[in-house]
Amino acid sequence: PETEINLEISSFQLLHTYSLRPRHGILLNIGLNHLDWHPDLTDYIEAKLRLFDHQDKEDFALIRQADQRVRFPHYRFKGRVVFYDEAEGKNANENLLNIFTRLRGLNPVKTEEVLSYFDGLEHRMVKVAEIGGIQFINDSKCTTLEALIWALDQFSEGKVILLAGGH
Repeated sequence: PETEINLEISSFQLLHTYSLRPRHGILLNIGLNHLDWHPDLTDYIEAKLRLFDHQDKEDFALIRQADQRVRFPHYRFKGRVVFYDEAEGKNANENLLNIFTRLRGLNPVKTEEVLSYFDGLEHRMVKVAEIGGIQFINDSKCTTLEALIWALDQFSEGKVILLAGGH
């Protein structure tokens, strides 16, 4: 059987990709990201779309509905395009997971079981301490405005004091 490798690839890496052909490529988001590196939003979007440049009719491109309509209506996908729900939050993630599981022919129960052991990304919403009823969360993986908005939306109760750095 073929060896499968799962990758998360940044727009920076995609700029220098000339032969990558993911059988199942997922475009997670398009936003005003990394414009300190990319000259403009168009360049950023074109870099992210390189993920799909070498796919063919046997491959799948999973795209948020909102991104396709608004961000790149003229891009010609070579693979089969599957749109996932543009709802925000956990429902969108669950919808994307269900679609991906179905396309890959995976057992949904086994997939859920495996994911239950996944602790998440290092430095992404990690509780580092609780002192006097105050939780301290490390989210240094949060490097974009969209990621910050998502992180803050995870706190539905209580007061949040944000300590941020960068430029």
